Amino acid sequence: MPQYYFILGKNPKLSLAELDQALQTRAITSEVVARASDYCILETKEELNLVELLQHLGGTLKAGQILEGLSSRDEVQSICANVDWAEKKLPLTKHRAEFGISVYGTKKSGPLSKRYGLGLKKALQSIGHSVRMIFDPSGQLSSVTVAKNGLLSKGFELCVLESATQHWLGLSQAVQSFRKFSERDYGRPDRDARNGMLPPKLALMMLNIAGAKSGSVVLDPFCGSGTVLQEALLLGCKKVYGSDISEKAVKDSQNNVQWLSTQEKSIGTVQIRKVDARQLRPTYVAESVDVIVTEPDLGPPRPARNEEQIEERRQEAIALYRSFLSSATKVLKANGRVVMAWPVWSLQDTRYHLHPKKILPDGWTLLWPYGDLVSQDGEKTLLYERPGQFVAREIVILSPNK
Repeated sequence: MPQYYFILGKNPKLSLAELDQALQTRAITSEVVARASDYCILETKEELNLVELLQHLGGTLKAGQILEGLSSRDEVQSICANVDWAEKKLPLTKHRAEFGISVYGTKKSGPLSKRYGLGLKKALQSIGHSVRMIFDPSGQLSSVTVAKNGLLSKGFELCVLESATQHWLGLSQAVQSFRKFSERDYGRPDRDARNGMLPPKLALMMLNIAGAKSGSVVLDPFCGSGTVLQEALLLGCKKVYGSDISEKAVKDSQNNVQWLSTQEKSIGTVQIRKVDARQLRPTYVAESVDVIVTEPDLGPPRPARNEEQIEERRQEAIALYRSFLSSATKVLKANGRVVMAWPVWSLQDTRYHLHPKKILPDGWTLLWPYGDLVSQDGEKTLLYERPGQFVAREIVILSPNK
């Protein structure tokens, strides 16, 4: 059965959770072969279309198919220097070869990448190829480097993946669409630094974690600048609803979705209105929504001065989120899901989280729907954070258990 590797983003556990749910949504059965802080390897019963899959993932940087399972670095070196193996396994052109090698699962990626690469370069030159090796001192080529050097179209990238007992050698087949993510973030006409800063990659991850798919009815009741709406439309969701209590947010979302329609073909239908998220009925029909994916107001983006200020922000969030969830019960279908981003505040070296028991109305539960791919440590939540952030995000999956 085929084996595939996935290179994970900066929040690897969240990346794994998204991948797990995306495969479940597509009814793809997989088994975990290996998992590390920066990659995972899965075995599937059927072949995967990695290009299509990566177009709809926000947390995976690269993906490819495993060519060899090896027992040591010396075996990797031997394979890379083997001319017969190269001619049989690699997509070589007649006279010129452009390639790169990335190494994951070790702190020695740089030296190993150079060592393996020089061995392969020498082997290819010995059979008459003009060779250009793309090398990064980190030992790991970014998706940007792979794409800009055309390694998936006129060359190739090999990835070496290490564990304590085994090594794998794979051929990259797809990289993340970094240009399109950047365009949807910075190229859209209306961006609000206060109320519309949900990154498109995270919005897509949350949609996948929610189980959104072609045919789903999706609602974002705190739509801000429309980021979730954009990603839901590109995911192929049947109907997309957005609302916000702010007239500016409604207008910004409308402008951004209109802009998206000029950039992409055949996106679905969307309705955006001014609605208080605490009173979703009667604007939205009872039990009409499959999934709600949203980032409510996280509070001020500046750091808290003391614990009293954090507690004040926490109580405001609890009141708003609890009221919203009570309203959401009425519009969600049976077995519907809500995926939310909750704030996590930092003060010196201490993190302050929201307590689910204080937020969830009666009958609501915190879900953990993941398989063996995602380990559970403590709470049933996932953290998304970037360097320098004063407020991190905690991603939760909720269900009213109707």
